[in-house]
Amino acid sequence: MSNKNLFIFIFLLALIATLLAIWTFVLKPTQKTPSPALPSPPPSFFFPSPLLSPFPPSYPSFPSLPKETKENIIDSLPYETDGYSIQYLTKTDKFFILIKQNPYQQYKDQALAWFKNFGLENPEEELSLFFTSSRWVAPE
Repeated sequence: MSNKNLFIFIFLLALIATLLAIWTFVLKPTQKTPSPALPSPPPSFFFPSPLLSPFPPSYPSFPSLPKETKENIIDSLPYETDGYSIQYLTKTDKFFILIKQNPYQQYKDQALAWFKNFGLENPEEELSLFFTSSRWVAPE
């Protein structure tokens, strides 16, 4: 075999190998096997926020509370102080109280007193309240 024929032979082998590699790794469609539909596992931790909870919300009803009272409270929101803030979550029909600094119980009592200014005797029983706190703030 002459040098010219050997060069052509090696060139053709390289060309075939390149085309085979392109076809195998780039052009050949990959066959994905469908995974069976499995139910998602239950969560392994508790979601403290009603906004993040994967469970459907429960909507408590408070028939004894006058509609006007609740509307007046909602119209006064959001309410913000240095120690706490109060917001209303329409989707879950809950009042979200964030205690921002210690002492936790003092600011929780102040937030409950704010609700009592609207004529409520026991806001925790008459409304759906959700208490949470900032980092490093906790009940004693």
